[in-house]
Amino acid sequence: MLEQHLVFLYALLPTMDDANYEVLAQALEEMKEYYEGRPKELSTHLLWFDTLLWRTDTVSSEDQRKVKTKMEQLDDFLEQSPYVQKKREEGREEGREIGREEGREEGREEGREEGREEGHEEGLAEGLQKAFVTIVKGRFPPLVELAQERVLRVTKPDELGLLLKQIVTIPDETSALWLLNSMAA
Repeated sequence: MLEQHLVFLYALLPTMDDANYEVLAQALEEMKEYYEGRPKELSTHLLWFDTLLWRTDTVSSEDQRKVKTKMEQLDDFLEQSPYVQKKREEGREEGREIGREEGREEGREEGREEGREEGHEEGLAEGLQKAFVTIVKGRFPPLVELAQERVLRVTKPDELGLLLKQIVTIPDETSALWLLNSMAA
């Protein structure tokens, strides 16, 4: 085939019995020259050539590797193949979709975790608010309504814990009233 210069059939060379690195490298050079100025045609033939090269068992693995290395010099032409461009775009879109799905799943998991944490914090705060009101009710009954109103303004468990310690140790109703009024600020 090389002797006859049937370049349009060179894509089939990897399937021939006498195909080796020298024959295939020469074919690639002739294809490059023959299709000069027609990059789409060259890219189509290179794509066929490459596909048959990797599917054949007539070319040794070592020669396949060497030919592939030589073909890398022609990558620009392969890039121009409409098929390669289509497959690349499909791959990009598939990658984007996988990325979006992974992002959504990661977001859902983060949302669940945040929800659990917020729920825990809110439940803890609500329990501490109730405990505060219960202590006020037991120690300073006239201040219960004011305590119920003011304690709702404090939602952080740390702050509520501190208020609980203070209300338990406050010596009298006047000091308790001062504490409740300071919660309004």
